[in-house]
Amino acid sequence: MRILVVEDEKAIAGFIKEGLEEEGYAVDVAYNGKDGLDMALQYMDEYDIVLLDWMLPGLSGIEICRRVRKETSDLPIIFLTAKDTVEDTVFGLEAGANDYLKKPFAFEELVARIKVLLRPKAG
Repeated sequence: MRILVVEDEKAIAGFIKEGLEEEGYAVDVAYNGKDGLDMALQYMDEYDIVLLDWMLPGLSGIEICRRVRKETSDLPIIFLTAKDTVEDTVFGLEAGANDYLKKPFAFEELVARIKVLLRPKAG
């Protein structure tokens, strides 16, 4: 399983990458919005999920989410963001995200949410 993490804070990105690799995932990281969008679109058939910060240099996570959704509805997207109001959550989900996790978050909860989204569909 391959995950794209789009996160501009290198310490957070490193923590997520290291933890997910320990869980057995292959992880790529983009540190700005433009690179994140480019990677998501170029390799969308290879990624199983995208973990996306909202506030990124160059291009917001909301814009990345919307542009990825124009290309595919199949690639799961989880926002990992400090934007923490109910309105922010609703806005992120309406932009096309499958899930929304507010920083700071428990790593175990992130892993559980990833597993739920990657669970094979019944039927």
